[in-house]
Amino acid sequence: MAQNDSGFKAFAVGASALSVGQRVALSSGLAVAADATNGNAIGVAIGDAAASGIVTVKLNTAPGTFEMKAGGAITAGAVVYPAASGKIGASSVSSNVKIGIALEAATADGDVIEVALGVNAHS
Repeated sequence: MAQNDSGFKAFAVGASALSVGQRVALSSGLAVAADATNGNAIGVAIGDAAASGIVTVKLNTAPGTFEMKAGGAITAGAVVYPAASGKIGASSVSSNVKIGIALEAATADGDVIEVALGVNAHS
């Protein structure tokens, strides 16, 4: 297997379309799908992709900030956690660990905001 130093990698998309800012996890081999709240995300989709298409993922190990899709209102400076459908939320569900800090506010479900991944970013 080749090593990737860029922090970005293209993946085949599973049976459901993805949109920019969704956290993604491996599914069915190397295809990716929106990550649930279990914290197994490998990164974030940097563009929209149709089902069975191709999406570029900014890997959790990449430097810089991330554009992530909010699952509801989030205050700038709030700790964010994994939420359903590959989104992030301002409150923990079950035993989720924090994954970063919101650098901007989200006012509604589906807003894409800038997030600095934290110590527990490998979610």
